[in-house]
Amino acid sequence: MKRALRPLAPRSLSSRFLAAWLLWPTLLASQSVQAQMNSMDMTAPAGSQGQRPSAVRPNVQLSAGWIAAAPPGAEELAAYLTLHNSGSRAVTLVGASSSVSARAMPMLLGQDAAGRETMRGASSLSIAAGGNLVFAPGKAHLMLSGLRRDLKPGESVDVRLTFSDGSAIRAALRVRRL
Repeated sequence: MKRALRPLAPRSLSSRFLAAWLLWPTLLASQSVQAQMNSMDMTAPAGSQGQRPSAVRPNVQLSAGWIAAAPPGAEELAAYLTLHNSGSRAVTLVGASSSVSARAMPMLLGQDAAGRETMRGASSLSIAAGGNLVFAPGKAHLMLSGLRRDLKPGESVDVRLTFSDGSAIRAALRVRRL
């Protein structure tokens, strides 16, 4: 059953998760989106915010990673992080996974023609050479859906990000309250 996109008014984070769950079939049908973000550097020192970086892709660094806690029974959680491409060529993020969820997908927030907030899935995101891709509250996020269990603040969750050349980055992101 296809559901129509509904506007998301500024509400609590748990309301946004519920809205995302209701919109999931529509979001999965979204087209690929190219995002190039090379504004200010929002990275934090490795190891801050609870993640354990273990890059297999030497030109991309993950920092400031965390997962927003939700009430027990939530089926989706948002992960936030910054990816910095220190290489001389653009790289493309094409996938994500986590052992605690059935699916992980980058989600982009935007506005429709009427000015209402919308959310759509992105099958790929490009990071310019020397640029950053920032997943932050109120902007983009990595949606972990189909949670296999409740996550508690303070615990770490392994996340794997895959790039178009087959390389990957793994990190442990800490669950915390907003």
